[in-house]
Amino acid sequence: MSRNEVRAIAEHPTGTIWVGTLNGLDTICDGKITHYRFPGEWYETKIRALLPTREGDLWVGTVQGVARMRDGQRVNYVSAQRWGGQEVRALFEDRTGRIWIGTGGAGLWCLQNERLSALTTTDGLSSDFVWALHEDADGVLWIGTQRGLNRLENKRVTAFTATQGVPETVVNCIVEDDLGCLWIGHDRGIRRMRRQDLNDVAAGTAQSVVCANYDEHDGLLSVEINGQKSQPSAIKTRDGRLWFATTKGVAIFDPPHLPDTTNALQVVIEQIRANGQIVFENGPEGASSTNTSSRFDVGNMSFHLPPGGADVLDVSYTACVFVGPDKVQFKHRLGGVDRDWIDAGPRRRATYLNLRPGHYRFEVIAADKYGARSAVLTGFAFWLAPHFWQTTWFYSVGLLGLAGAVCGVYRWRVAELRKHQKLERESALLRERERLAKDLHDGLGGSLTRLTLLADLADDVAPDAPDLQSRFQKVSRSTREALHAVRDIIWSAQPVYDTLESLALRLCDYAEHLCGTGEIRCRLHLPTPLPARWLSQDHRREVLFAAKEALHNVVKHSAASELRVRVEVDGAGFTIEIADNGRGFTAPPPTSDLRPPASGLAVHGLRTMRERIEGLGGRFSIDSQPGRGTTVRLWVPLETPPAK
Repeated sequence: MSRNEVRAIAEHPTGTIWVGTLNGLDTICDGKITHYRFPGEWYETKIRALLPTREGDLWVGTVQGVARMRDGQRVNYVSAQRWGGQEVRALFEDRTGRIWIGTGGAGLWCLQNERLSALTTTDGLSSDFVWALHEDADGVLWIGTQRGLNRLENKRVTAFTATQGVPETVVNCIVEDDLGCLWIGHDRGIRRMRRQDLNDVAAGTAQSVVCANYDEHDGLLSVEINGQKSQPSAIKTRDGRLWFATTKGVAIFDPPHLPDTTNALQVVIEQIRANGQIVFENGPEGASSTNTSSRFDVGNMSFHLPPGGADVLDVSYTACVFVGPDKVQFKHRLGGVDRDWIDAGPRRRATYLNLRPGHYRFEVIAADKYGARSAVLTGFAFWLAPHFWQTTWFYSVGLLGLAGAVCGVYRWRVAELRKHQKLERESALLRERERLAKDLHDGLGGSLTRLTLLADLADDVAPDAPDLQSRFQKVSRSTREALHAVRDIIWSAQPVYDTLESLALRLCDYAEHLCGTGEIRCRLHLPTPLPARWLSQDHRREVLFAAKEALHNVVKHSAASELRVRVEVDGAGFTIEIADNGRGFTAPPPTSDLRPPASGLAVHGLRTMRERIEGLGGRFSIDSQPGRGTTVRLWVPLETPPAK
């Protein structure tokens, strides 16, 4: 032999034995050993898998790739560089003659008509480390990987998971018995499952499979199968027995003569505790209950618990089994609490906290290591009595009282809101009446008073008096002023004029009108174009009346020859500046209450102007000295337009 470490062995149809070692390929024929070397160093000629084909050829899986031998000569070779350099770990020929190549990290490859195609995790394979291959009678290819069992049919891969009953552990060999079961070897024992159950899970007609697990409890000297290093590591002989190569010898199974597992498990309730007190105990002398209301039927039990008696409910259970008791898996559920079965694994205890009053039924089932399940549901029923505050009549009374309280609070709140709304309406009405009275007094009252005085003087004058014409001219002028005041009130009330541009044009028009009645030049300074900024009715009215008051003071008291009106807009507001070159006066300080000074000089309307502007959040200032004219500045903040 070229080397004592043998990794694979196969028989040629002529009777020649092929032996794959860690240093090439040997043949044994008629007692003669022939050694075949592959190119490369000795460690590059390690042979992992041998595959005799139907045509009599031999496929050899090495570290460097796959070689095809015919009559002792290499006729074909596929380099491992085609799949990234990973060595070959499994070889298989399906019924159509395709060669399947399992690699140690590059997935599964198919060689057909000298063309290679890959199947990896991106195609649904559970792992790219492929250790075992098997084709069943239906042509389905079963693939064992580093992370469980896979199924390939019509280019569709199904990877089985632990939730479906197939552990996601190493699968290093797959063999099928004559009863339609797949036997899977791994590094922790051997598992058996029905192939039809796996097909049903793949088709979506079943949720899980029953998996029987064989380990040292069943007589295995070692639970580790050698499939990851050598292929094949399991075979079915002509008599139907299954042979598995383990790390401590060969394990042989005879599927038709396995131990009888048809006797289902019997699950029993061992103990029930409620709030730490034993309610039921299944001891050596028989089942007993400390609850006088408990009653026993055949295989059934029921009892009552007092109010608050199930804040902590502990149930202990077990199953009668003699082989692999630590492999028994349990599931339990409490009707009224659990929607589905709770997978408890090998745990033999269930705990529930803070149960509400009502009827409950606890049930438990089990399955042994071979997959045999308990035939009947084992469990018990109980009734948890309610406290008086947990009864239906108490809830009804409480709901009625709560509804009455909510209704009372609602009616009180509605009454308070109505009262508040009524007060707000009355307050708004009072403010509107005060505003109208103020506007009429400031805008229209003075003009009407002047008309009345002129009319009274006209009655005392003879028709042919020389100053009659001038007096009627004054009446006409006062009438026009009253008309302007009425128009101002109407203008301030119309929403279409709620803009800064409308305010500026109205102010300039009024200034020109006043200057046209005297010998005063009027100069207007406006930004071009005027910004399209929104102003509310209150802002327009208050600013216009304040500016008009300043203009009236210029015409009546300043004796000026020139009037300048300037409008400027900044980021936060706008400024209206009204200046004249008249006689001026000593301006009061900014903190003054603007009462007439002691000298007797009247400060006309200054207090009203300041109140109007500061009421809008703006600033009012006046700059004047005797003989140097007067400048009035009104700064008003801009507003945010209302949402439409």
